[in-house]
Amino acid sequence: MTSSTLSRVLVAIVAIELALTVMTGVSCRSKPEDWSRSRIAEPQIRVRVAGPAQTIPLAIDGPFSVFDAAQKKLGYGAYLPRTVLGLSSNAVKIGESEIPIEDYVDFVPERKGSVQIDDRTYGGKVRLHRLSDGTLLAVNYVRVEEYLKGVLPAELPRTFAFETYKAQAIAARTYALYEKFSRPGDTRLYDVMASEGSQVYKGRDVQTSQSDKAVDQTQGIVLVRDTPRGSKIFPAYFSSTCGGQTQPARFLAAKAPDCPPLAGNVTCTTCVISPRHHWSETRLSADELTQQLNARQNTNFQKVDQITVLEAFPYGRMTKVRVTDITGQSVDLPAERFRLIAGPRTMLSTWCRIRKDGNIFVFYDGHGWGHGVGMCQWGAEGMARQGNTGVEILMHYFPKANLVRAY
Repeated sequence: MTSSTLSRVLVAIVAIELALTVMTGVSCRSKPEDWSRSRIAEPQIRVRVAGPAQTIPLAIDGPFSVFDAAQKKLGYGAYLPRTVLGLSSNAVKIGESEIPIEDYVDFVPERKGSVQIDDRTYGGKVRLHRLSDGTLLAVNYVRVEEYLKGVLPAELPRTFAFETYKAQAIAARTYALYEKFSRPGDTRLYDVMASEGSQVYKGRDVQTSQSDKAVDQTQGIVLVRDTPRGSKIFPAYFSSTCGGQTQPARFLAAKAPDCPPLAGNVTCTTCVISPRHHWSETRLSADELTQQLNARQNTNFQKVDQITVLEAFPYGRMTKVRVTDITGQSVDLPAERFRLIAGPRTMLSTWCRIRKDGNIFVFYDGHGWGHGVGMCQWGAEGMARQGNTGVEILMHYFPKANLVRAY
């Protein structure tokens, strides 16, 4: 793109206050104490969609404006062709032009315009943060219901039943709002990631009529748990396939609420339809495991020699392991942490057995795919095929939970 073309797209700086379209009601640091009585306006969710990176590709399909952190309008354009954004001193470089940046700048499409980053199309606006190390971070600010329409088809196969989609919509909404409201005073730049680190979000490109309808029919509905201080939202975790029995949330995250809906040990007979209900074996070299362990756990192992299961459920799901290298050094890890280090597509679940075959660690006789906490997606589909409703599915996997409308 030439400088003259860019000049027509992004015009001179003007000093006009922006009347931003922001969420009304509770602020992003608020924490509703009783979700059974509290009604909030539909909030925005902040999704990390790209970065940290030296450059971020961005396109906007219609009229847009750019604002700085003080909400001063820096410029506007009729559209923005795909452009690789980078930093140049104290400015964001767009082709031959530059936009001054301190903490961040906002790219705000007009009306129902879209922004495109890394070949994904998103509604809402994009905030481009300048980080202290000189990299950029792109965060999509989008209404929760539109966000969910980009989550459901990324999390579930299109062939799944409508009741499964409704259960997923409520679980995903609950998880997103918990992540948004559960950390008052937190200085995070985003609420959730667009990846499996939170829940997969692929924006407008993947939306289907079924996923949109499931979100619309469950609008604002979330799962809550009863406490002496009222109903409280909780992280409604889910994974692909539990393998036959769900895991307590405390083995997934140290700070996960210890409450009946997340107590786990729910029997699941319906995920037998999953292609990962039982898997034979996967392999990982000792050299690869050593490299990944040193990088992720800050160890200084020469070479992993042994993996010992320290704690496990009677049915076989491990909860704690010891990893020992050839010098005798060892580290004890939660089994789920070890699974993520080994690779979630190598060690599909912690419900498996491990043996060493020469220089190779073999994970075999495995059950399920994912952490196995909360709702089992393939189990939910199996229940739906048997005639269960979305509500019945949720009540099965989150016992003693209730449903309320948050907005």
